[in-house]
Amino acid sequence: MSDENNTFEISRRKTLAALGTIGAASAGAGLGTSAWFSDTETFEGNTITAGELDLKVDWEEHYYDGSSGGEFVSYSEPSEGDNVALPDPEDPQVWVPRDSLGEFMDATALEAFPDPDGDGIQEMEYDQMDGSWTYDPCSMGADTPEDLDPKIANALRTDNGDTYDEEAGEYKPLIALDDVKPGDFGELTFSLHLCDNPGYLWMQAGNVTWWENDTTEPEAEADGETGGSMQNNTDGADIELADAIKTVWWYDARGDNVIQDCGEETLYLTDSVSGSDTSTRLFEVTLTEGNAELVELYEDDTGNFNQTDAIAATLNGDAILFFDKSSHHLGRYDIGSDAFDDLGEVDGATDGIVLAGHSPSGTLWAASQDDDNLYTIDPSGPSMTAMGDTGIDIQGADLVFAADGTMYIWTAATDEAGLYKVDDPASDTTAEPVDEANIGDFTETITGLAIRGSGTGQLVGSDRENDAIVTIDRTDGSIIESYPMQVGDEAYDYDYGDMTSGKFCGEVFHRGTLGGDLAALSSGNGIPLDGNRATPFDEIGGEPASDDRDTFVPGVNHYIGFAWYVPPEVGNEIQTDAVEFDLGFYTEQARHNDGAGMENENEA
Repeated sequence: MSDENNTFEISRRKTLAALGTIGAASAGAGLGTSAWFSDTETFEGNTITAGELDLKVDWEEHYYDGSSGGEFVSYSEPSEGDNVALPDPEDPQVWVPRDSLGEFMDATALEAFPDPDGDGIQEMEYDQMDGSWTYDPCSMGADTPEDLDPKIANALRTDNGDTYDEEAGEYKPLIALDDVKPGDFGELTFSLHLCDNPGYLWMQAGNVTWWENDTTEPEAEADGETGGSMQNNTDGADIELADAIKTVWWYDARGDNVIQDCGEETLYLTDSVSGSDTSTRLFEVTLTEGNAELVELYEDDTGNFNQTDAIAATLNGDAILFFDKSSHHLGRYDIGSDAFDDLGEVDGATDGIVLAGHSPSGTLWAASQDDDNLYTIDPSGPSMTAMGDTGIDIQGADLVFAADGTMYIWTAATDEAGLYKVDDPASDTTAEPVDEANIGDFTETITGLAIRGSGTGQLVGSDRENDAIVTIDRTDGSIIESYPMQVGDEAYDYDYGDMTSGKFCGEVFHRGTLGGDLAALSSGNGIPLDGNRATPFDEIGGEPASDDRDTFVPGVNHYIGFAWYVPPEVGNEIQTDAVEFDLGFYTEQARHNDGAGMENENEA
């Protein structure tokens, strides 16, 4: 996606902003960004809403200057081995062996929050003689200017020469890099945490000022007056530094600071006719124009998958595993090659296995409605191991994992029907309702469950009673929307089966140059972010329809990655140039708002 194809929109309900400065030094350019945080809500039209809206942020930053991590990198693509292209696989600067990626990240770590031991790497748990804690973003996350000061009491920001200026006695910008040269690159991953309520999120830049050959633009043409801004650049002034720096932005599902783009996320559905020998059918599902469009991908003819009531996509979405509750066989359907492989009967399996899903670590989990227990399945056997009792009455339905490792279970048991969660099934398999008020009274009969946004979005389920796909609020288990199933133009009579979306991958939502980014980010309302990442916002001058954009779920880690790089071929034309800008995240409560945002205050 090029920067010419992006316009964005924003509201200033709440901000977390970073002031970015890109300057020049000797043969290269200097890059710097300072951050300020605000925690202020406003209310429009005298509408007062119950509840709270709070945005917290943490981060980890890396910088490669040609020397840090040098022993791990190659400057041309290796002919052998599994290598990661950085910072952008579509335009790489270097390649790092995948098994050395952790060492490379440690070697290039610049700073982080929280990082109480000062090694530049995030610490989610900390234990020292003066106490211990497990990081809680909603109570410990950054949202005030003081959070950037590594010298205050109980500071969580890295304390080193990159974050604090001892001579000046003050903290440094969030990104403070000097003498950046061609071939250098940096990466910053933000983790965003909405506390209390769902909300819409945007990114925006403002107060953009640049200097061309030590002269402020565009005021350079007005006798050297100072204070230029990007949105005022209507005279075609050439901003060489900003246009020379390339950028890439992505949703990072795993928060691992690298792009893992698996392509478009797809929903899958199986349908098996109850009590018959009719083979299971696999469909691709698209939710569009109020309907669930089903396109058949595969129908099994082996005879071992006629009663498949549990499927799970692999983490990168390249295959779907089938578990048949009648034959106890495990099968694998390869999506790219349209090939199916019967992996054999699962050792230790029972008739009641009707739920399955992959955890973010790649473990295949299942649950049985015969004994209400959770199991793990080893596809290489294949074999099954009991892990423990859920403590609830499991009847049909499904399980699915979020990107943070939380397992969600929907049971159709009459008195207990609804959504449950297991925070850490490896240590405790007990399931608890996500909201006790929404348990036991459903007209929908959910038989399958999937999750959007690579494990960070809302849930979707297959509704047997109404032949529909429904979206489910993962914070309270309520049904949000219903999409009637259809094949072609005909309504589809759905019996029972399972759903999956798999895929804990990132998704690039913008590539461009810093100059193009700043023009787009500071034009109109900025960049709207999508809670399930399914909707691109790439029409110039267009405003996305609110029903095509999903909110961000509270209580979930949402990661946004940003990488910049100066291509090696950039020459001396960027010397003495500089750019300064504000970069921020904004949120408005989903309730009583449609996602259109408010008028940009910079242009009001």
